[in-house]
Amino acid sequence: YGVAQGDRDCLGLRRLDAGGLEVPRRSQGIEMRIDHTVECSAVAPGMQPRIAAVARRPRALRPRAERGTMRGMEPAAPLGRLGGVECWIFDLDNTLYPIESNLFGQIDVRMRDYIADALGLAPAAARAMQKDYFRTYGTTMRGLSLRHGIDPASFLDYVHDIDHSVLEPAPALAAALEALPGRKMVFTNGSASHAERVMDRLGIAARFDSVFDIAAAGFVPKPFDQPYDRLIDRHGIDAARAAFFEDSLANLAPAAARGMVTVWMRNGRDAPAAGADHTVERLDGWLAGLAARLARETPNHGGQA
Repeated sequence: YGVAQGDRDCLGLRRLDAGGLEVPRRSQGIEMRIDHTVECSAVAPGMQPRIAAVARRPRALRPRAERGTMRGMEPAAPLGRLGGVECWIFDLDNTLYPIESNLFGQIDVRMRDYIADALGLAPAAARAMQKDYFRTYGTTMRGLSLRHGIDPASFLDYVHDIDHSVLEPAPALAAALEALPGRKMVFTNGSASHAERVMDRLGIAARFDSVFDIAAAGFVPKPFDQPYDRLIDRHGIDAARAAFFEDSLANLAPAAARGMVTVWMRNGRDAPAAGADHTVERLDGWLAGLAARLARETPNHGGQA
């Protein structure tokens, strides 16, 4: 399915890079990003991202019953399609933990250091290359893979070797996830080992059934089509009965195109998401309210939407 130019602008897409994938741009003052840690070292010839536009009826014009609140589910709002969700899919970074934790600050420094060590560059030159590759190829990893043959696994292992103790344990989130019926999985552009360390620190690892990481996606990141389709196929997901939680607006669009309920985690960077089904500020409180309503209103949850 093609994307009109106006939709491309709204989603933050622009020209193709040297590997045949479109890269993010700044559009209308909003930076649409692909997560920081990933790219693919090999892409099938002719593979193009086909990101369908999310419906853009302004939130203010949408009936209140269609909108989730940021801190909790509105008591009077119908559950709608959330009442039939069987699979809950969560992004990892800045979604399962607060963006204020600033784990990326550590990762950013380690990306610079990796480039400096691998290519024999001074720190300032490595930083300039890091940012240039991000702008040119969409992620630093893609630029390093295409231009220098850098192994994605070694890069990911290095940049994710960080101090996770800055994350606070999240017992309220663990309890909310426990009360939420259905499968729960993490869908990340990072590595599985990074996801496991984050979840262990938060105290929520036991609440998840699986992690689908960048290696499982063939080192092709969100928001390109391949990782979404691989996730759906590998785990037998009915997209129409799945919900996807993300802090990146661009990464929600392919999920919406496949029929998933979309939940945007406010990130303090992008403008409010007109196209997301729900917008959330505090994940633990929102999930707790949702789980309570599902228990009351859909005792046989997973049946009819």
